Amino acid sequence: MRTLGEKASGASRRASREQQRATARLMQAKGMTQQEIADALGVPQQTISRWLTR
Repeated sequence: MRTLGEKASGASRRASREQQRATARLMQAKGMTQQEIADALGVPQQTISRWLTR
């Protein structure tokens, strides 16, 4: 477990990012716009665009 101020490991960050990517794909399938997805996940719309095109 991390202590306050300690960063997550690279593997942990990758897993979290992959989870967000999967969530973004599901949200898109439900008809949400990229901006709505970005707002919900707290990331820039450009990030959502990149996630959904790769």
